[in-house]
Amino acid sequence: MKTNKQVFKGTVYSRTRVKNNIKRVYDLSDIKDKEWYLKAHKFAIKISTNIDKQRLNKEQRLNIAIGLIASLSPLKRWNCNKTLALQASKGNIKGHAKQFLNKATLIYNSNGSENQIKSILNGNKITAFYENIKYYKNNNTITIDRHALSIAVGCWINESEYNCITDKQYSFFKDCYLYTSKELAITGLELQAITWVTFRKIKTSFKKGLRS
Repeated sequence: MKTNKQVFKGTVYSRTRVKNNIKRVYDLSDIKDKEWYLKAHKFAIKISTNIDKQRLNKEQRLNIAIGLIASLSPLKRWNCNKTLALQASKGNIKGHAKQFLNKATLIYNSNGSENQIKSILNGNKITAFYENIKYYKNNNTITIDRHALSIAVGCWINESEYNCITDKQYSFFKDCYLYTSKELAITGLELQAITWVTFRKIKTSFKKGLRS
């Protein structure tokens, strides 16, 4: 059952409060790029051609390419994430923390099935990122990374705080993005991508203590 309220860091957040926080960042967006995940999908298709064609079909190679992107995404800017994924698609898996390199290696050597890749990813954020890139027209899953969470609660969230998010909290904030997107007449994926890009430009304000 969906809930209209959730506690995070000792503060009660209503769905309306989170919606207003998200809309505030959305309203600051100068360029509302609705095709971010489509572009990411096209990038995955591009690097999938580097993966061994003998043992895998086209879809399996794409699954692996997206899995490499997702597994190497934590704590990395998008351009760096793309560079690491491109290298990994050629078998050169490096440049990240051991736990993420291990995931990428397992994915690279997998059979390319979506279920196997998701089991390797094994995390709300990176699994959602995988699904969003592959199914960029779908609107059921939202990537709630640290930036998306900061937007939702209206203040800067550091890595240690983000790592404490529970499954229930993650689900609540995901539903808030979907709820807000309906009011704006766009998809949840489009809303999350637009606000994420905008947040990167204004995050200094959040670090200084902007509150909802």
